[in-house]
Formats: sequence, C-alpha cells, structure tokens
Amino acid sequence: MKTKKLWIWSFLFGLLATGILYVYINTNLELTEASDQADEPTESSTTEDEIVVSDTTDEAELSESVVHAADNDEKTPSTQSLEISKGKRAMTIHVADHQGVAGYINEGSYVDVVAKLDGTEEKLPNAGSLVLQNIKVLSVNHASHETAEQEQHTHLVTVEVTPDEGVTLSLSTNHELYLLLRGDKDNDVDKAIYLNEKDLFKGGTSK
Repeated sequence: MKTKKLWIWSFLFGLLATGILYVYINTNLELTEASDQADEPTESSTTEDEIVVSDTTDEAELSESVVHAADNDEKTPSTQSLEISKGKRAMTIHVADHQGVAGYINEGSYVDVVAKLDGTEEKLPNAGSLVLQNIKVLSVNHASHETAEQEQHTHLVTVEVTPDEGVTLSLSTNHELYLLLRGDKDNDVDKAIYLNEKDLFKGGTSK
C-alpha cells in the first residue's frame, strides 16, 4: 500500500516539475523575442537618420554647385543673349575704371570713344582723337585677372558697331581708349575731333 502511494506522489511531483520547467522555458523565449523586436526599430531608425543626413548633404552640395554655376554664368556672357541690330556687329574692348566713367556705363548706355595717341617723335606729339560717336553698349563684364582687386577695376565692354566702325575701333585698340557716357536722348553727332598737345597748350582744338 505504501509503495503504491509513493509511486502516485512521485508521478504527481514529476508532472508538477515538468509543468514548471515548461512555463519557465516559454517565458524566456517570449522575453528573448520581445527584446529582439524592440532592438529592430532602433536599427531601422538609425538607418533612416543616416539616409536623411546623406540626402541633406547631397542637396547642400548640389545647391552649392548651382550657385557656383550661376556665378560663372554671370562672369561669362552668352553670345546668344546679345541683341544685335540688323547690319551691325558686336565688338569688345578692354577698359579700366577711369577709362569707363568709373563703372557708370551699363548695358544699353550710349558712348563716344576717344583714343589717346602716344607720339613717337617731336614731329608727332601726343594727341587725342574722337574716333566713334553714339555707340550702343551691349554688355559690360569684369575681365579675368590674377587678383580679385584687378578684376573689379577692369572691364570688357561689348559695343554695337557697323563694319566700318569696327575697323576703326580695331585700329584704335592699339592705343589707350576712353569712353564718354552720353545722357538720355542725346543723339547728336559732332564733327571728327583731333587734338594734339601743341594745340592743347595753345588752348585750341583741331577738327
């Protein structure tokens, strides 16, 4: 009788131990899965943040490239943007600030062109000549130099001329050129003016 009771209690104790072990194992598995799931969003979030930062950096670099491209476009005029009248030609001359009315000459201005002629002999003194009059300015841009300061004080002025005026201006570029800015609605054309130093000291002009 005692042996039968002992077997019964042993059987019940075995079932209880098995149940406890089963519950313990399942609980650990659930905790492990929950921990893994909790870690996954963090990794995903980090990856998304890295992607956002990368995209922002790319956009900043692209924006900077566009700005540089725009700056270069401003310094390098497109010939397609010049509106040249029928029968006229575009020609560019190089002038410094003091030769170009200290920067007051702009696109659409009208100017006269004076050439300062350097004499080589006593019989050929220094002189000045009004070579072109009432010439339209098509564009004004900074010339390229080694330093930014030099670039700010030197300009490339593109003017609209007839073929004959272009030939005259091309010969005049061998000398120092000065631009005379005209006022609005001033379309008068004077006679050709030539003045040398001897005439200057005499207080007169030659035409």
